Amino acid sequence: MVGLAHYYGDVRVIVSIMEEAELPDLLRQRAEQHLAQSVAEGREQGKRKAMRTVLQSRFGSLPQAVERRIDGANADELDALIARAGTIEGIEEL
Repeated sequence: MVGLAHYYGDVRVIVSIMEEAELPDLLRQRAEQHLAQSVAEGREQGKRKAMRTVLQSRFGSLPQAVERRIDGANADELDALIARAGTIEGIEEL
């Protein structure tokens, strides 16, 4: 059931299932780690989308090198890139 709730993406459902299922400690710990990782990955995907949206609205189509940089950036790097995206004069400054 946790896997199904995860697939549909409702964190509240997953937490509720985990609380009611009385999972053994190790299983509960693994489920919580998986949930935290999934949430972090979702946030990174959202940051990548925000980065692309800002850059595309300012500069149009993005060069492959910029796409690769966005795809390869971690959460902290994406935060820094997003902050710079609003102030740069040209895409080459990124």
